[in-house]
Amino acid sequence: MFNHDLRRLGFDMWLPFTAEARAHLLNNIPDRDGVYIIRSAEPFGRYRGQSDIVYVGSSAGATRGLKGRITFFFRPGPSQYTSKRIKALLDLAERLEISFRICTAMEARNLEKAIIKQYVEDHLELPPYNRSEPR
Repeated sequence: MFNHDLRRLGFDMWLPFTAEARAHLLNNIPDRDGVYIIRSAEPFGRYRGQSDIVYVGSSAGATRGLKGRITFFFRPGPSQYTSKRIKALLDLAERLEISFRICTAMEARNLEKAIIKQYVEDHLELPPYNRSEPR
């Protein structure tokens, strides 16, 4: 999965994904369902090739859609293990970016699965902060 593939899928606007940019980011993310991708400023080695994609997720069925889901990354609750991993990444990473695509909950689930499937085919492993393939 490469940048041109993501552009073709509608991920063409990238916003800074840092603690400092939190307010600006949350003001620009809608409260509708969709898919989001977090990427690193620099590509990194994978089992096969390189990638800059760190995490692929969807807000399908989340309260307040994308905005609600992404808000949890900045203030994870006690049982939100994925949010805690992303928050730790935010604290360590120099520069991350996030892009999103608005779609229905059903489309979001399907698009998230398709992107992760393509990533696994390209690199023979999941993005580093995805723990499992979506059901």
